[in-house]
Amino acid sequence: MTTTLKQITDSLRTLPQAQRLELADTLYAGAVEDSPEEVDQAWSEEVKRRLDEFHAGKAVIHTEEQVHARIQTVLNETRRRTARGHR
Repeated sequence: MTTTLKQITDSLRTLPQAQRLELADTLYAGAVEDSPEEVDQAWSEEVKRRLDEFHAGKAVIHTEEQVHARIQTVLNETRRRTARGHR
């Protein structure tokens, strides 16, 4: 990350969360080249694919507890690495 980009990033981190999220949405929208219709179509196809896999018994289903436990594990590991100065 360049010094200028780091300075901007550090400065933006001081914004309230709602403003950071709005900025992230704005930046993302500017970076995505697909039209909203193309995005909707792609999501519709993805949902159909996932439902087809589910109905065919090919999908791996996880309980809410399993998902939360996995997220917590990843977060804890990330925090440990960050605390040691590794990213």
